[in-house]
Amino acid sequence: MALNAKEIMVPLADQTLTTGAAFSGDVVETIPADFDAALAAMSSLSATGYLSEDGISLSTSFSLSDFKEMNRGTVRKGVDDFTGTITYTELQIMNEAVLKRKFGEDNVSVTNATRDHGKQLRVKIGNSLPPIQTFAFKLKDGDAKAIVWVKQGQITNGIDITFAANSMASVPMEVSCYDNGNNDSIYIFFDDGTTLSA
Repeated sequence: MALNAKEIMVPLADQTLTTGAAFSGDVVETIPADFDAALAAMSSLSATGYLSEDGISLSTSFSLSDFKEMNRGTVRKGVDDFTGTITYTELQIMNEAVLKRKFGEDNVSVTNATRDHGKQLRVKIGNSLPPIQTFAFKLKDGDAKAIVWVKQGQITNGIDITFAANSMASVPMEVSCYDNGNNDSIYIFFDDGTTLSA
């Protein structure tokens, strides 16, 4: 295998002045076939804003069973359970989309700004989870780009928010990634950004 520094990625959030890098929305039933299809499918999802400097962490774990032959020697291993999670932290704690993603749309109410007050948000926190959604995360490194795609994910972590003068109040997110029916739950799409010359 040839050495190729262009295949190394130091990802940044692929965000614009108006759009952050973390997206979610109603479940997108069709799993994208490639990067371009994933990018197009993201048009049905909504973005939030700034993410923390810790970035986006994807982790998986397996629990395995040993299959033994009659003399008790292990001859195979099989997967009993697969767990996939994505964790990140939203910085814009007063963002309506962030709060609805975290606590569920039914638990966030909005009063629009008037001449007497600004936009007001009310959040109910209790023993309910937000709905299952599709999640997507856009990343870039120069011309290279990546999308992390979860067809069926759900925010399942609690909250640990500090309100203090020396701490930025932020919203931690943990996406539990569920099986899509094909024994898959997470997809990563890459575009190395290197096009062919005419």
